[in-house]
Amino acid sequence: MRKRTPALSVKRHGEVMSHRNILIIILKLASIFLIIQVLETLPVQYGSHLNTDDPYLRSAFFSTVLFPNLIKIAVALVLWFFPNSLIKSVIPDTELTSEHSDFYKNLDVAVLTGVGIYLMAFSIADVAYYFVLKNELSQQFGSSLEPQDHAALVASVIQLVIGAVIIFGNKGIAALIVKARQ
Repeated sequence: MRKRTPALSVKRHGEVMSHRNILIIILKLASIFLIIQVLETLPVQYGSHLNTDDPYLRSAFFSTVLFPNLIKIAVALVLWFFPNSLIKSVIPDTELTSEHSDFYKNLDVAVLTGVGIYLMAFSIADVAYYFVLKNELSQQFGSSLEPQDHAALVASVIQLVIGAVIIFGNKGIAALIVKARQ
């Protein structure tokens, strides 16, 4: 009788790497990138806050700088500490051998899901920042976003939608990739 291996397993140097392990690595890398982004931008944002004399901008530090960065940190922590929960909610476990013809299709689904979660993780914090900025500008100054900020908000929303489409439509995208390979 042939021994069955877990779904999407790849043998490397005597150990088995499943699709779940690959996705965990992708999610943890996304977490690291989010933390690095916070560490890069927070000092610049704090320096800008200290250099302003405008009392409204000083009072908006929490809502325009700290709150979006706290969201990024929260998303990074979820990606780092709960990757299995995220993966289980998107990709079901199936028992297939690595020789099964669906192996590469399922690997594509796993990788696409990781890319989608990565895109969503970065865009969620950006969307939160621009919505808070828009509300602060509206409440304190009665003005709207600058054109470049409005464009960045639209780009972040589009990135969020693309991430969601990749996550929830990954099987169809993977099928297109398989067709393109043939």
